[in-house]
Amino acid sequence: MIFDLLVQRIGGAASHVRTKIMLLKEKIAYIMRMTSSLNEGGTAVFRPSSSGLVFLRGTVMKTYLVKQKFRFGGEKFDIKDDRGNIDYQVEGSFLKIPKTFTIYDDKGEVVSQIQKTVLTVLPQFEIQLRNGSSFYIRKKFTFLRDKYEFDNLGLRIEGNIWDLEFRLLDAQGQVIAEISKELLHLMSTYQVVVYEDAYADLVISLCVAIDYVEALESSS
Repeated sequence: MIFDLLVQRIGGAASHVRTKIMLLKEKIAYIMRMTSSLNEGGTAVFRPSSSGLVFLRGTVMKTYLVKQKFRFGGEKFDIKDDRGNIDYQVEGSFLKIPKTFTIYDDKGEVVSQIQKTVLTVLPQFEIQLRNGSSFYIRKKFTFLRDKYEFDNLGLRIEGNIWDLEFRLLDAQGQVIAEISKELLHLMSTYQVVVYEDAYADLVISLCVAIDYVEALESSS
């Protein structure tokens, strides 16, 4: 009720604030329900969806904290979970054109590769996943602000990609992951919450690719 009153008072002038309030509302409800489930001796997990909170069994939720190292010229850096464990490593190629960034898992196996496509009129980036699939980030021609589209991603995007305040949903409207800025860190850091472990590689690869594209655009 309190959250609904806040949203009404804010109105349409600050949509990003309203989005943050609604996400906070969902997260609080999620924590309360998960705690209730654990108190009853169960292992159920609740996660937000486009139509409310959905009951799932056996779902593993994981949180990552990612620092925006590309802005500071980072060529190699770690991606850790919220307990400080290194789950992914990002490494840039040396003396290779176009430059390629490779993401490795905690076993040293390749998760994905991010590469800028050459010989295209507008910038295009290909992200190849280890399962053999690929998705693309393409810049669209506009007279106003820069705009990008995502091809073959297989997920719906809600929110602001470039402000790192968005979430990913599957075809059924289930929230797969939520990405949000961490305001209490000195270095630019964002939080990635993945509700289904099977999507973790794709979500992390997408976030790193967005960060890379944004860093290239800001330096050009």
